[in-house]
Amino acid sequence: MTTIVYDHKNRQIAVDSRMTKNSGFYNDCFDKIKFKGSLLFAMCGSTCDLDYFIDNYEKYKRTGLDDAILDCSGIMVRDGKVYNVFVHEDIFNEDVLICNEAYGSGAQLALAALDFGCSAKDAVEYAATRDIYTGGKVHVFNLDSMKFEDEL
Repeated sequence: MTTIVYDHKNRQIAVDSRMTKNSGFYNDCFDKIKFKGSLLFAMCGSTCDLDYFIDNYEKYKRTGLDDAILDCSGIMVRDGKVYNVFVHEDIFNEDVLICNEAYGSGAQLALAALDFGCSAKDAVEYAATRDIYTGGKVHVFNLDSMKFEDEL
């Protein structure tokens, strides 16, 4: 799956770059932070569900769900505010994040690492030591500068 971390205090999102397929390793160079116009998404779930949700986000926001059965969750950034977003079957939710949050198979490991003072990047790197579905290079996006701290 993946590990995505939002560090509320430092306004950073860190993501791994591992992609899995059929419960196995596929590659370690998948870009998990995507832009759609002025919106930023860092999501986990099925790749086709993520793409469909991101492409249709504005419609979901205005009118609710359509007939597609999706299962994905993560972070959406709009106008400097950070939101928890998810769609699960017939439920869509969006709420402002006011604390640290993590998503994916390594989420609990990463949140514990943040609790013990790790940076967002170090938290994802720690999760990768224990979660076989987290790996590859960790990318950090700074929400104050709206830039990656590294080159993709």
